[in-house]
Amino acid sequence: TIKVKYEYDRTPTQLFTMGNIVEGSWSQEFMSRADRPTRFEIKYLNASADYQADVVGIDDPDSTLAGEPQRTKAIDLIGITRESQALREARFRMNVEKLNQMVEFEASIDAVACEPGDLIQVSHDVPQWGHSGRVVAGGSTTIQLDRDVTLDSGITYEVMVRTSSDDNRETRIISSAAGDYAAGVDLTVSAAWTLNPAQYDLYSFGRQNITTRPIVVNEIITQGDLTRKIRGAIYDAAI
Repeated sequence: TIKVKYEYDRTPTQLFTMGNIVEGSWSQEFMSRADRPTRFEIKYLNASADYQADVVGIDDPDSTLAGEPQRTKAIDLIGITRESQALREARFRMNVEKLNQMVEFEASIDAVACEPGDLIQVSHDVPQWGHSGRVVAGGSTTIQLDRDVTLDSGITYEVMVRTSSDDNRETRIISSAAGDYAAGVDLTVSAAWTLNPAQYDLYSFGRQNITTRPIVVNEIITQGDLTRKIRGAIYDAAI
């Protein structure tokens, strides 16, 4: 079976937090500027030239302005037949390489409901993408977390919850007053939950809009019978 997926701005399919990521398995990789290509060249079959092999390329304007030496990456895409599409491919791949931040973590097989090509949301303490874990309890407009949190004055906080009963994800603004809140203490949210958070539901808490980071899954690797390693790239809709 061959399954085809394509890049587009889409809704994340799953949430991974400190509550379902295997402890100690997190790693992150960054490509150094010196190793990054400054020029992309695409080889394609040009329909306007009787499908003869042709090459187009683009240069990274930031690297050109900085006077960096040229580092060319050539790609053969024989399925492309138009120059405009070849140039779009070159520009897309250049932007991906400029971001090029990879993450890797492990999860129990029963926590993995995604596949390569999917967009997922990830919260983890190491890169400070929110603070996460599992819910202690919740009411219609409250939630109790399994960790201590601090609400600073003048900052808007939010919490995202994935309900285990239907895998739905909801985000609410925290309306509690500034101060320190111990684990298991009620935090009040600005609007009622569609389904009240239940014990052991996954959550991610933090400053508004940075509670999670979107990741595109590149591969899922078997790590023994009950564990899977997920490897993916940080997603940026602007690309």
